[in-house]
Amino acid sequence: MHPKEAVARWRAPSLLQLAEQILAHAALVKEANVLSRWLELGVSFQCALPDRALACSALEGILGDAAEDIRGDAELSPRRLSIVVRVLDYGQLLVHYWSLPRLERHVRAMARVRAMCTHPGAAYHIEPRRVLQLDSVSPFAHVGSLLLPLGMVVQGSEFVHHVPIRSMLTDDVLGQCEVALHHVGATHRGDQETVAVRLSVRRMKLRPGWFEEVHVQLHLADYGVDRHSARTHVSQPVAALDGTAEPEFQRTLLVPDTCSVRCAPVHVFARPTAAFFMASEEAETRREQAAGNDLVRVGGVPDAPSRERVHESERRHEQHYAVHARTQLLQRSSSGMYAPSRTLPGTQRSSILAPARKGRIRTVLQHDAGSQLPWTRIVCMSVRDVCLLNARGEAVQREPLHTSLPMLSAPVATQSPLGTTTLWAESQWDPSVYACALLDEPTPLAHTVRFTLALIVDVAAPRAEAVELPVPMHVRVENTRRWGSDGRLRRDPIDTLFRLRFVPAALTNVQDLWRVDTRQVHVPGETVVEGWRPRGLSLLAELLAARRRERFFWDLCHVRARLATPGMEAEDHRSHASGKDKSELLFGCLATWLQAADPFAQVCLAAQCPFY
Repeated sequence: MHPKEAVARWRAPSLLQLAEQILAHAALVKEANVLSRWLELGVSFQCALPDRALACSALEGILGDAAEDIRGDAELSPRRLSIVVRVLDYGQLLVHYWSLPRLERHVRAMARVRAMCTHPGAAYHIEPRRVLQLDSVSPFAHVGSLLLPLGMVVQGSEFVHHVPIRSMLTDDVLGQCEVALHHVGATHRGDQETVAVRLSVRRMKLRPGWFEEVHVQLHLADYGVDRHSARTHVSQPVAALDGTAEPEFQRTLLVPDTCSVRCAPVHVFARPTAAFFMASEEAETRREQAAGNDLVRVGGVPDAPSRERVHESERRHEQHYAVHARTQLLQRSSSGMYAPSRTLPGTQRSSILAPARKGRIRTVLQHDAGSQLPWTRIVCMSVRDVCLLNARGEAVQREPLHTSLPMLSAPVATQSPLGTTTLWAESQWDPSVYACALLDEPTPLAHTVRFTLALIVDVAAPRAEAVELPVPMHVRVENTRRWGSDGRLRRDPIDTLFRLRFVPAALTNVQDLWRVDTRQVHVPGETVVEGWRPRGLSLLAELLAARRRERFFWDLCHVRARLATPGMEAEDHRSHASGKDKSELLFGCLATWLQAADPFAQVCLAAQCPFY
């Protein structure tokens, strides 16, 4: 194996990670389709797993290597195998590819638009299609690709064949194309020896009525050329309404002699029709129905399966919780009791502290998640990031302080019958011991002191070991006698809201796939997409089939070139094997080749190998 190919396989995600992403985002894709139907956008969403890098049409002056963007999505990796979201726009007959984070953002935007449209008169002022930002520069979509045996031609062989065009959407055969590869000769380009290869794309036969115009495109980075110096070659578009197109694309490529690419792609771009979109979606639906219960076929079911509904605590999915923190500074009064310090009114509520006076910090944490967020105690409380702010809120002085506050008592956790959980704790406050001048000396006029009170909360496994809650605090160190009985002063606590996000660890076993499956999660209004199913593990089966088909294609071309080499007959006569042995070997190879294997069994085996 070539070192570059080995590194690429090592960096590629495993099939188990891809399966986890597909099953975990199935409910999100379903919700996107429901919102699209409700808003009448004419857009369909579905997960896809392209084995080849996505490309953009270069006819409009945009580079077709997809190295910068795919339809404006900078989060989509062009060279790494990843789950993408295929977006079919029936209104403009365009195909887009999004990343999963982008789909999540647009789903939230569509949900807000739907909520706004429920108000009377709001629908006349809202354009829902502007939320998706589906404008595209080029009307041509990357609909398919054809593979060429580049490694065989580099070695000196010739190739003239009708190559099938595989769809980027469903991996079905869209048609065939007559392609010719000729070995011209070896040349020197600088210090590197290159091989000149002439490529000719002559005639295409496609499905009639699926495409209006077609053009082909190739990027030299897919042919072993350095990515930074690679160029994009594109043909002129030709009509293909009757299913026949003749692009007449001819190029002479200079390929490195040490090229490790065995099969190179030629991308096919077309202006699709609505019939192509409908046929692609129907094919995906049939494949999902034929897959049946794919989790059972790969063994990704619980150890003790039950017909009853599985509790949500047994599943693994991203969870969000809202936590309310109420913090208050207490100082000792003349009577010896601790009372809350006074606060100044304003957007940033500032507490008034007496200089060099001991006190306490009282913290109360609450959430309404019940037993879903089982926190146990506040591990520690610390003060850090002390700085002096002027009237405009700019930091003019900083103190390198990071110290822990001693806990006065054990934290108390209580839970109400309504599901609200409260965690209470107190710590010692003594600025003179911490050696911080900003907290010990009087604060200048029109200035405030800001510091961060870090709360470390222990959360029971398996969600997390500890969670940090940074509470911003604003204080002014002054003589309390100055304010006297000023009516503007109050004793209000400081309220802070936190949003905790818990992401479960990646799966390590195929038997745990059922924990992340969200295909059966109910989405409000899902009856409008009745008959539609989100993609599952059949995507991985199609990926393995495509890779296996590519290896078979390369082996077939290699054997065909080997048999066409002069001297094979003489070599066959020198063989010491008998006719009977050859016949047994031939029938054995034929039986092995005809043996049908379960694609989901291949998925299960490949998912256990991280380097597949």
